[in-house]
Amino acid sequence: HGCFVDYMDNIWVGGYRDGVVQKWTHDGERMLLQIGEKGVCDGPDTLSPEAAYPTCGSPGSNSSKTLLNNPADIFVDPNPDPVTGQRGSVYIADGYGNHRIVVFDSQGQYLRQWGSAGSGPGQFVEGGGGHPHCVIIGNDGLVYAADRVNNRIQVFQKSGEFVTEAFISTRTLAMGAVWDLEFSPDPEQTFIYVPDGTNMKVWILTRKDLQIVGSFGAGGRLAGYFEWVHSIAGDSNGNLFTGEVNTAKRLQRFVRTK
Repeated sequence: HGCFVDYMDNIWVGGYRDGVVQKWTHDGERMLLQIGEKGVCDGPDTLSPEAAYPTCGSPGSNSSKTLLNNPADIFVDPNPDPVTGQRGSVYIADGYGNHRIVVFDSQGQYLRQWGSAGSGPGQFVEGGGGHPHCVIIGNDGLVYAADRVNNRIQVFQKSGEFVTEAFISTRTLAMGAVWDLEFSPDPEQTFIYVPDGTNMKVWILTRKDLQIVGSFGAGGRLAGYFEWVHSIAGDSNGNLFTGEVNTAKRLQRFVRTK
């Protein structure tokens, strides 16, 4: 759950059911680093005693400096960390069992974290899955997180200090309205694209003020329609690629137009 290519062309993947994040060479031949222990999560032994991984799931302990709990997404910062001054800090949306953004250095050593269960600034929704569901850092040096079932984007300093928030389709229930985040490829990152798997569309927001300026898609199985649009990525030309889960199980490519 979650895939990221870092500035050194390494591939990062999240194993949200077994509680790990792994770093691989670009060709997939060799694993370079693992954060967390496979099948052992940051949760109490009494959480799911009959499950294959008894400590994995919600509610997690939200506190370990070595373990994760069903992580949802990864972003590796190519710029120097505000505390260590070193490049390559790993930001993890530790969000299906825990409710935090947790940061490790490039060697997998714990640096800091923020977040808890709730709906206030800096918190992530208590139930509903994926809390936080995505983390990404903009060219402005700020951290953007998808607080899915609270129907909002939250913005933080890299230190974890809360900056601002923006709500999208606030009456959305079920699995919420903010599933993933992607910036447009221009240097100013003028737009943010936000897949909404519940309402089956992609919202378009201006990054500077987080205002909705458009959307595309609707519910359905035809080309250009969505069912459970879950993730999004863009290329250097501004084209977008969406991934759908549950009953849809497909990728779609949308070509940028003037």
